[in-house]
Amino acid sequence: MVAPSDADEQQRDRAGTIQRIAGSLGTALLAVTLQHAIGARLPGFHRSITGAAALAAAHPARVLPRWRTHSAPHSGSRLVLTRPRS
Repeated sequence: MVAPSDADEQQRDRAGTIQRIAGSLGTALLAVTLQHAIGARLPGFHRSITGAAALAAAHPARVLPRWRTHSAPHSGSRLVLTRPRS
C-alpha cells in the first residue's frame, strides 16, 4: 500500500467541500421551489411559517391534508395523501 500524498488529501478535502456546498445549494433551491408551489396553491399564504400557521388555523379544512386508508392486496393498509376535490 502506498501512503496517501498531500495532494491526494487536498483533493479529498476539496471534493468534500464541493459536496457540502452543492448539498446546501440544492436544499435552498428545493425550499424556494416548494415555497413558490405552496404560495401558488394557497391564496393567503405569505411565504412564511407564521403565515402558514395562521392560514391553517383560520381554514383547516382547506389547508390541512386529508388522509384516507387504502387496502392494497398483499401489502396491508397504508395511508395515502389525497387532494381535496374542488
